Amino acid sequence: MTRSLKLAIVFFLALTVQACRQSIGVGGDKYHTTPNADSLLIKSLIAKGQKLRNGVVDSLPAVAWELESVSKFRDNKNGIVQAGILKAYYYWLTADYATAMKVTLEALDNAQKWKLTEPVPELYSIMANIHKENTNYDAAFKDCINGLKIARLNKDTSWTISLLGLHAMFTHGYYRKTHQPQNDHTSLKMQFEALKMAESQPKYEKMRIRFYNNIGQAYKELGKYDSALVYARKAVVLANKYNQPRSLTYSYNWLGEAYYYMGQHEKGVAFMDSAITLSRKANLPYRQMEIYEAMHWCYLYTKNYEPAIAALKRSVEMHDSLQIASNEKQIAELQLKYNIKNKDKQIASLWATNKDTNRKALWILIGLLVFVLFTGIILYQYRVIKHNNKLMQVNNAKLNDALLRIAHIQSHQVRQPLASIMGLINVIKANNYKASKEVLQNMDTVANELDERIRAVIKEAEKGD
Repeated sequence: MTRSLKLAIVFFLALTVQACRQSIGVGGDKYHTTPNADSLLIKSLIAKGQKLRNGVVDSLPAVAWELESVSKFRDNKNGIVQAGILKAYYYWLTADYATAMKVTLEALDNAQKWKLTEPVPELYSIMANIHKENTNYDAAFKDCINGLKIARLNKDTSWTISLLGLHAMFTHGYYRKTHQPQNDHTSLKMQFEALKMAESQPKYEKMRIRFYNNIGQAYKELGKYDSALVYARKAVVLANKYNQPRSLTYSYNWLGEAYYYMGQHEKGVAFMDSAITLSRKANLPYRQMEIYEAMHWCYLYTKNYEPAIAALKRSVEMHDSLQIASNEKQIAELQLKYNIKNKDKQIASLWATNKDTNRKALWILIGLLVFVLFTGIILYQYRVIKHNNKLMQVNNAKLNDALLRIAHIQSHQVRQPLASIMGLINVIKANNYKASKEVLQNMDTVANELDERIRAVIKEAEKGD
């Protein structure tokens, strides 16, 4: 029985069981009750699927079908796309790559048709992984970069971190597959940069697992086995904490190889055996193939040829059963049918939309700056006018005070010497315009007094100015 037929039977059985449950009333009230109840159910199914896809994936088909059913009934477009993502994970992780790519492209088409940008980075991540596992690194890098662009447009830190790590992993894998590890000068640095982002907040703790594993692998291949053990053990702690069996297969794999190459052969083989056991339980055939290949190289390193040949034989058998070469051909044909170029145009359109949004934001910012500038100028002018008015009021008050003082001087102090002069003039007239020395002296004194009063008036006028 072929793998595709087995998978089809699994989905058929899930469909049949669910139909029977509804027909006999079992779980009949579970959904299709009220929109709010179904909305909560959709959210819980999405969360359940996210946990399962990182664990034992055999339960994914039933969850995906139920999610798709209630989402279609309620026309919940995000739920429909998320159901497609769960199916894609199932087919990918069980190594049915052609079906996985078909389902992923359908979900991507729906997401873009319904303008749902949030799930797009994850869909590109799945496509990139499918290409990588079929050794098409060019396509893997392309999809990884496309997903990263959308994640950044969405301001989605989680998927930005995840896709940066994926890009680093692909870079490392590419140089290994092409037998030029000496040219890999960037992947480890990229892993540490992504890990730094993941360690920046507690909510990203789960994401650190992949980086601990990838860094452990890199140190193992550099022959820095003590460092490899440190990071692989960190990955084990978090993988157990978050129940991530797939991640544990990598952790145990790197621990096993590191211990083996350090000379602790039994301990190394035990870890790799544990990784294979976990891969079988989680139904991860591709991981089993990779681990058997790693065991082959370990045995070969110690010239233990019999188990080396047995491990290589198992790896080759699994490689052939997965039909890597024919899968990649089918995947390429699927991509052609779904017109990946059109997807790239849609991405370009998203970028153009983002640029328009940024341009509008820039004009709004310029408008705000102009408004603030004019407001500042008006406020400054208001303050200047207010200050000038205050000065004028002060000056007017001073002027009024000066005028009052001048009036006082004129009415009292100036008038007195003037009256004296007028009196002396009358005395002179009475004496037939003849003035005695005493009269003239009095006249001089009074004239000087009048002069002082006039000077006082001028001084007060100057104060008023």
